[in-house]
Amino acid sequence: MIPTLANFNDLHQAARTGHRSDWSDFHIIRNEESSEHQLPTMLPHRCDFHQVCLDLESDYTLGMDSQHQQTNNQQLIFLPKGAIVSWSSEHVDLWRGYTIFFKPEFLLGPRLGDAERLLAGVEPTLVQLDKAAVSSLSYLCERMLTEQRERAADAKEVIKNWLRLFLQYGNRYLQFDSAEAPGEMRVKYHFLELLSANVHRERSVSFYAAALNLSPRHFTRLVKRATGQSAKQLIQDKLIEVAKARLYDGRLSVSEVAFELGFSNIPQFSKVFKRGVGVSPSAYRRGLLVV
Repeated sequence: MIPTLANFNDLHQAARTGHRSDWSDFHIIRNEESSEHQLPTMLPHRCDFHQVCLDLESDYTLGMDSQHQQTNNQQLIFLPKGAIVSWSSEHVDLWRGYTIFFKPEFLLGPRLGDAERLLAGVEPTLVQLDKAAVSSLSYLCERMLTEQRERAADAKEVIKNWLRLFLQYGNRYLQFDSAEAPGEMRVKYHFLELLSANVHRERSVSFYAAALNLSPRHFTRLVKRATGQSAKQLIQDKLIEVAKARLYDGRLSVSEVAFELGFSNIPQFSKVFKRGVGVSPSAYRRGLLVV
């Protein structure tokens, strides 16, 4: 008979992770902080709660109901309540990332939209991620860890919002990982996400292509099909958008905006800005002040 673990601490004790939760409905851990005594092999079991693993680095065989998969770096794993789970690893010390444990009732309240189906326990799921997705989800995990550690009076409500956002992103990546999702749409979304985070320091097409594990030529073709614009033009448009926002904010001088956006000198920045907007950065700011 397959045992069912009713709460988080039952699992921690059975797996010898060294972790312990003071909350009964939510817990998040960093995987690398698990005890050195964690079991390398865990026999099949069920949990009376959901688990979501963001594996930054891993190398173990994961049993999920009737499936057995070898894990890899940069993967998102959904283990819904009631799933039969087991694992075996020769490299427990290589496990890095985050695991979120939560009871279904923790998120009672506003609807989760498409993310609800991740909580329905249909089947366990493993999704391969790219660098942009890992960065976004890792940030959300760190925010939840901070709230859990600091225990402010409204910590749980804040965590619920971070977790909802995490699940919404997770559902999006699951859609992109499916066979039905057009390749160019996956590239479009992840490119735009990377662009928002990196345009102030990286403006080459080759950088974004490499981040998505694509050749520059193939990357450019997919972006063009998905957006109707070239990757180079989208990079320039985003750069101008950020520059205009900085100038509108007013706290930085024109030269400070130029240097923050990676330009080595003001004339170079002015040339690029004027080509995109029609006026120089100084004239654009003066126009804002007049208005």
